[in-house]
Amino acid sequence: MALGGTLTELGHNLEALKALRQAATIAPNSETVWDLLGYLYHYTGMLDLAETAYDRSVDLNPTTIRIHWMHARMHLYQGRPEESEEEMKRLLSANPDQFKALAYLGEFLYYEGKYDEAEKALSRAVELGRSSGDEAPPILAAFLYASRGQRDKIDPILFKHKPEQYVDGDGAYWIGGVHAMLGDKREALAWLRRAVTLGNHNYPWFQRDKNYNNLRNDPEYQKIMEEVRDHLEQYRKAIAAD
Repeated sequence: MALGGTLTELGHNLEALKALRQAATIAPNSETVWDLLGYLYHYTGMLDLAETAYDRSVDLNPTTIRIHWMHARMHLYQGRPEESEEEMKRLLSANPDQFKALAYLGEFLYYEGKYDEAEKALSRAVELGRSSGDEAPPILAAFLYASRGQRDKIDPILFKHKPEQYVDGDGAYWIGGVHAMLGDKREALAWLRRAVTLGNHNYPWFQRDKNYNNLRNDPEYQKIMEEVRDHLEQYRKAIAAD
């Protein structure tokens, strides 16, 4: 488990697949194994496997709050944001001030086009999480503001980060999408490239995500997508051979 989780964080996804799938065979009733596998599967773009892994982790321990928003994210990535919204609302009914759950609810509402509801959830998430040091709420809130061209409402910390210093593949991808919507093509491509370097190869979602629509016809963007698609094929072959 530790080896597979570390390899995932390093972006060594093929090696991580081998380690974590072996761990799941040895310890099939470990919620942590399935959590780590779910995260890795989402990085590799194998979203059906990611959802199944989180299903298993939830079954083993339905009280773990984080697992529910990760599970809900897999619904979004497969084009079912309404299911993501429902899962977050169930979670928040028992944990009304859970700021990350509120942030993800805001994200899911944003992707459903429910912008007024999204703004309420995201504003509350930012307020509750202000002292936590967690950047997910302001980054997810930036989706909404960037889509409206409201650069001045975006937390300035997003513009202070440098791609080469960033170590989270999801966050790098999110920030790239914000820049894409704002028309900052060079910055958007740099952040997308960083996300891919960090191992985020979620090709199905990359193709669906409206935040990157401004870049679809860009040759550099298309080149990056070809690379990500090649990674996905490698992962599928590795799973088939296992």
